[in-house]
Amino acid sequence: MDQELLFAYFTNHCGNDWQASVPVALSAWEIVEALWPLNEHFRPNYQAFRALPYHSAYEAQADEVLTRFAFEGIWGLVSVETWRVILERQQQAIVALPLHEVSGGAPRVYVPPMLPQSALTGAAILAVLHGMKLPLPVADRADFEPAPEPKGR
Repeated sequence: MDQELLFAYFTNHCGNDWQASVPVALSAWEIVEALWPLNEHFRPNYQAFRALPYHSAYEAQADEVLTRFAFEGIWGLVSVETWRVILERQQQAIVALPLHEVSGGAPRVYVPPMLPQSALTGAAILAVLHGMKLPLPVADRADFEPAPEPKGR
């Protein structure tokens, strides 16, 4: 996580007042909910990248793409190798964060209380996926299917 980048994101969405606020912790489930919509962004191309091996050489490109998406809401041109890195990070975060919380781990993401709900995905991307060191071994994602939006939302 690049704290300076995350703070710039907070300023974009909350103005400078966020700096005087007491941050609130997001639960693991709130972070998972914020990262879940990325599944829809994987859908158009996932068949091209899900079976690719993970290559750490594309991690810096993944960080650039994630930053652009968080701040501008657009992906731009993304190589299949970079998509694969983003997929692995998202999937591992969805598994690891709840396990961390259930085992008594401290919250990992804090946001200003006035951060709009619509900005939570970008905050989660920058706080969790950007610069993420994979907590688990890389998985074979050849059978990956983007999950639909959870019912009841």
